[in-house]
Amino acid sequence: MLKTLSTLFLLLLPLAGEELGVSMRLESAMVMERGCKALMAWQSPDGSWHGDLRATAHAATALSMAGQDSAASNGIAYISAGNAHSSVESALCSRALLHAGKTPKPQPEPVSEAGCDALFIMEAGFLAMPGAKPSTAQKTLRDRLLASQNPVIRLAACAMMEDTPFNAPRISTLNDLDYASLYWAARSLLVLPSSFTGNWRNAIVSKLLDGQKADGGWGEGAPPQRTCDTALALQTLILCL
Repeated sequence: MLKTLSTLFLLLLPLAGEELGVSMRLESAMVMERGCKALMAWQSPDGSWHGDLRATAHAATALSMAGQDSAASNGIAYISAGNAHSSVESALCSRALLHAGKTPKPQPEPVSEAGCDALFIMEAGFLAMPGAKPSTAQKTLRDRLLASQNPVIRLAACAMMEDTPFNAPRISTLNDLDYASLYWAARSLLVLPSSFTGNWRNAIVSKLLDGQKADGGWGEGAPPQRTCDTALALQTLILCL
């Protein structure tokens, strides 16, 4: 029987670095430090990132995961005082609060979310109630994700819930994934490593090392999206170390 991501989260992280060479792990640590500094430099005086709740939740989660609790604290305060306007915003805020050791607000049931947004909603629910059986709404959401054309989404849906009645799909390449999908590829392959041919940690870490920009961030586009991309790249890197 497959174990859920929520059950294996703390157990698997210490093992992740075993398949990375020493030089890659050292380079990754330096890359992670530059990424954290970039996030801290982009933070607004009110504790948010660009006044955007989604970007703030992703950034605060990344800094908490990196052990930068003091840097994350103002973002956590901003999240605690804010009001989410969608199920995914609520889930991302809950996820950030949980990583910071805080109690999240009750989450609304997912309605029509799809793709990575739906996965973040499921993840927040499992992190909030580790070991709990999936709700009917979570199972319905899972079934919708299993119909996705994206193999990473299907793999994550399989890895997330232990009673999934489908064989897990295989991922043949990690090229052309956005940073949210790359996070979910790493998260899922921690549970189902045989779903990728070769050393998936090396493949993901190499992609992240190559993708970091001169300012320490990742991604392109407007600041809120770059903050989300950078925060997700850092979260993914931490999963792999």
